Amino acid sequence: MSFLDNTKTAGTALWIVGILMIISALLTIICGVVDDEMNDHVIGWVILGIGSLICALVYSAFGKSVKSGEVSDKFDIVTKFVYVVGYTTIIGGVFAALCGFGFDDIGGYLVSGIISIVLGFVILWIHKKITDGNISTFDRIMWILLLVIFVICFISSFFGIGGSGLALAVNIIVAICDIVIYLFMIAFMLDNSVKAKFGM
Repeated sequence: MSFLDNTKTAGTALWIVGILMIISALLTIICGVVDDEMNDHVIGWVILGIGSLICALVYSAFGKSVKSGEVSDKFDIVTKFVYVVGYTTIIGGVFAALCGFGFDDIGGYLVSGIISIVLGFVILWIHKKITDGNISTFDRIMWILLLVIFVICFISSFFGIGGSGLALAVNIIVAICDIVIYLFMIAFMLDNSVKAKFGM
């Protein structure tokens, strides 16, 4: 089995990113409470942190299911990844809108949250269409679009490194995991069995 055929490796990367997201969310909540520079808006930071924590738990649970082999079919991994992205985008949008009441720019957070919620539902609708068992022109278009998105995300992962100290170390780990994740997603999309289910 080649490296890019080992779906459990992709699951491990997804799981690690999920764990790091959990740590980041907890730090957001803790710092919002104890940091003097942040606790002027403690309610906003706590709400934002809780939303991030829920998304992180969903992401890590998905990664664990792939890592353990519970989800092993390449098409299932790709489509469930799309579902998780859509689902967490909605959750993030809801909490982004709510946290606006804890910050000064309520309108900005509300608009951003609503946009995320709408985008999340669009992604879930796309997931439903590509997993309905009916191969159509839409599925072929989505194969191309998803492949392009994964390639863009793969490239952008190289530019996600920044900060200093512990933050830099975490960002490097996240960047490496993202690179691995999207490399696998690209490889899965190009797999003949996956292409066939998209009608390619």
